[in-house]
Amino acid sequence: MLRSTWCVAILAAGLVMVVGLTVSEASSWKGRKPSRAPAAPAVQYAEDVVDGYGPTTRDARARALEHAQERVADLLRQEAGDPNWSPPSDLLELETLDRYRVIAEMGKPEPTPDAGDDKALVARYKVQLTDDYLRAVQKEARQERVRDRHLLLGRVLGGLVVVFLVTAGYLRLEEMTRGYATQLLRLAACAILALAGFTIWLTM
Repeated sequence: MLRSTWCVAILAAGLVMVVGLTVSEASSWKGRKPSRAPAAPAVQYAEDVVDGYGPTTRDARARALEHAQERVADLLRQEAGDPNWSPPSDLLELETLDRYRVIAEMGKPEPTPDAGDDKALVARYKVQLTDDYLRAVQKEARQERVRDRHLLLGRVLGGLVVVFLVTAGYLRLEEMTRGYATQLLRLAACAILALAGFTIWLTM
C-alpha cells in the first residue's frame, strides 16, 4: 500500500512538473508573439528615407544600409501591430531586401559641407515594404509558428516519457531490492524528475 502511494506521488509530481513547465512556456511564448506577421498586403505602403554618414563612399553606404535594415524592422513591427515582435533575421539581410526591392539607393553619396571630418559623405536609401516581401515574411512567420508548436509538443512528450520511465524504474528496482533501498530509490526518482524538469526549463 505504501509503495503504491509513493508511485502515485512520483507520477503525480512528474505530471505536475511537465504540465507546469508546459503552461509556463506556452504563456511565455504567447507573450513574446514570435511568429506574428504583418497583415495581408495592402495597395500602397508609406515609404521612408534613411541616411548614413562616413568619411568614404563605402563607409557612408554601409551605415546607411544598417539604418535601412533597422527601419525595415520598425516598419514590419508597425504592420504587425506589435512593437516587441522580432522579424525573421534572414529576411532582414541586405541581399533579401535588395531582391524584394525593399531598399533602393537614392543617387550616389555626396559631400556634406556642414559635417565634420568623420562625416564627409552622406548616402541615402529609400525604404518601402513591397507585397512580395510581406508575403515572404508571412510565410516565414507561419513556418516559425509551426516549428515552435512542434518543439513544445516534443518537450511535453519527452517529459511524459521521463515520468513514466522513472515510475516504472522505481517499481522495478524496489521489487528487486525488496524494500531495502526504498529511501534511496525515492531520492533518486525525485532527483531524476528534478533534473528532467530543469533540463526542459533550460531549453525554453
